[in-house]
Amino acid sequence: MTQKITVLTTDENGRFKGNALSQVEESNALAVERYRFRPGQRHLSPITYWWADWYSGDSSKWAKTLTLSDALGFVILNISSGSGVSKDADWVEQAKRAKTSGARVLGYVRTTFGKRPKAEVMQEIQNHIDWYGVDGVFLDEAVNGWSADQKPYVPYYQDLYDTIKAKYGEIFWVVNNPGSNTIEEMVSTADVLMTYEQSAEKYLHPEVPVTPDHYLMYPSNKFWHVVHDVTKENYVAVMDKANEEHADHVYLTDLSFVPSPDPQTPAVNPYAAPPSDWLLERQLIWARGGLALQKQIDSMGGSTMSVTDNGNGTATLKL
Repeated sequence: MTQKITVLTTDENGRFKGNALSQVEESNALAVERYRFRPGQRHLSPITYWWADWYSGDSSKWAKTLTLSDALGFVILNISSGSGVSKDADWVEQAKRAKTSGARVLGYVRTTFGKRPKAEVMQEIQNHIDWYGVDGVFLDEAVNGWSADQKPYVPYYQDLYDTIKAKYGEIFWVVNNPGSNTIEEMVSTADVLMTYEQSAEKYLHPEVPVTPDHYLMYPSNKFWHVVHDVTKENYVAVMDKANEEHADHVYLTDLSFVPSPDPQTPAVNPYAAPPSDWLLERQLIWARGGLALQKQIDSMGGSTMSVTDNGNGTATLKL
């Protein structure tokens, strides 16, 4: 039987019109939304922790990222490590442009490793929805559950997930960021888990675990890897490694991470800007299945290659 697909309209903030969706509409809307991220399909989901700069023209960090078009997965609105204290016109416009690009927009909310009051988290989520019409929430500072001091907080994340879904519906994305792989009990606490957020050197190390066996029981579109300190010398190896791992959402950057005494403010921040043009270009090609061709180009000294996004799911390579 052919499933009926309901077309849903949105208001100026990107929210679905109407007080509530009928059961049939919600079921179809959920099917369409989840089909966007089919298992095995690569999506580039960047860490967009820079300020709303839609007005900056060619120098806009956001605009540079949003040109990833059909390969773009999630982007994150991070306003002063949360939703901010009031609606901001620049962020309204930036969120609108991000949604127009086809990205799914997540509102950043800290959970302080399960210690932040649930009411505060829910209020920030509501702010993101009311002010910017986000498609979901990015819950940062999540536990991985492995250690004795973290495992007791796993129920906090399950309860939070259940509460968010009950209030906003199944179509609302919930993403947790433990930054490392987790115990299996954490898998059910989010629609997507960011399970790697470290350097390329560690990513490529044969003894560093990235994908535990219990992840293989779940679809690959449930996992997100972020790799910093990627170089022209190791990016092919990193992409090959990512192809082997069980994660469909990936983001590579050549910016570095250098810690400081304050964990909230690194001495060097890998998310201060988008990656260099060469790495963005290669990620776009890779997401579209062109890594083998890219290897051939590089072997022929193709460092002057440029990529033009044709806006229809294809790209033109100029040597």
